[in-house]
Amino acid sequence: MGTSDRFIINAGIAGGPATVLSGKYDVDRVYPFAGLSQDPPTQKVFKVGAFIGVSYNLTNKLSAKRNND
Repeated sequence: MGTSDRFIINAGIAGGPATVLSGKYDVDRVYPFAGLSQDPPTQKVFKVGAFIGVSYNLTNKLSAKRNND
């Protein structure tokens, strides 16, 4: 399996810690500079997301030829 395939598709999920703005501020909203604190309130959360990957084997013919010899 995989010795003669040129394209390989991978998919899965990944997760990890992230720091996000807590309730007082919203992303993509403009705030007046005078009203901003030096350190905006944040909270640490665990985020999960999906991924997909595509690979292409450039040396497939060379590897297959060596294995047949």
